[in-house]
Amino acid sequence: MKGTSTERFVDDAIAETQVTVLVVDATLSESIRRTVRERFALSRSYWLWEKLKDSVARRRDDGWSKATDYVGEKHAIFFLNESDGKRMWEFGSGQDLGRVLEASPPMESYLTDADVTCVLCLNHHDVLIGAGACKAWLSSERTHQ
Repeated sequence: MKGTSTERFVDDAIAETQVTVLVVDATLSESIRRTVRERFALSRSYWLWEKLKDSVARRRDDGWSKATDYVGEKHAIFFLNESDGKRMWEFGSGQDLGRVLEASPPMESYLTDADVTCVLCLNHHDVLIGAGACKAWLSSERTHQ
């Protein structure tokens, strides 16, 4: 599947780990991204994580491990900064997501669910940022360096 270089990193990691993942339809992906911005962003920004409203942040070297713990056995939609690609992938569990992330280079990326009740981001500063339904969970996590 063609895409940006960052999207190809994700696709390659999916192929390497043989995790079953659903590529979200482009129209639905845009709708999810729009809903994330409307619900959780102060304004449209090149970097979504810089404009999250009513969010909590924790510096975590193990941020994606913690993010996959949050997902647990639920489905999660994984996506990138729009400049890195518009594609979204739906994972069946945090464990599946974790396997793919372990096989991927570090990248700024986001998680939400099908109902877009939250957005959880790990940025290039190893900061895990959450808004919406994941905020209380992230608030209870300690900063880890």
